[in-house]
Amino acid sequence: MLLSNNPDVIQKAKEERWLEVKEVPGGVKEVLREALALLYRGYKMISHPLMGSIKPWENPYRSILLGKIPKPLPGRMILLLDRTIQKLEERE
Repeated sequence: MLLSNNPDVIQKAKEERWLEVKEVPGGVKEVLREALALLYRGYKMISHPLMGSIKPWENPYRSILLGKIPKPLPGRMILLLDRTIQKLEERE
């Protein structure tokens, strides 16, 4: 599943039709919170929530790729998303 608030990424992914796309209204924080909610429902992050050297507050768009996993909740991924959201909130 691809979570994104980037209209260009969403359009391209829908054209490709090989993965489920979930459009998230709002900013980066909303995408991260939706990803966190999906982790609690049994998904695993395939892509990293941070983009290289670009800080979360420097770009209004975020796209995260997730996959369904049949095992317990991955605690490390939850911590990673929680810390990313905290960094965003510190800048507000």
